[in-house]
Amino acid sequence: MYEASRQFERLGVVSGGDMTKEAASVKLSYLLGKEEYEKKLEEGEEDENENNDIERRRERVRRGMMEDLRGELSDAVLYKTGFTV
Repeated sequence: MYEASRQFERLGVVSGGDMTKEAASVKLSYLLGKEEYEKKLEEGEEDENENNDIERRRERVRRGMMEDLRGELSDAVLYKTGFTV
């Protein structure tokens, strides 16, 4: 891994693997929209700590970006990251 990649990883940047920028953009839009929809469903529920809620949703989007939803990531990338099809 290159030093620049390590620095980005430390900052929390998620690798796009071999996704095209278009696929990454649509996937991120989908995941953020899905999170917003789920947040609206949970509006009636009180969360003791809003930061925990934000962190939990951020982690779900991060993990979603690394999962193959519709064939946008190759098997080689999935193997390298430890995610399975």
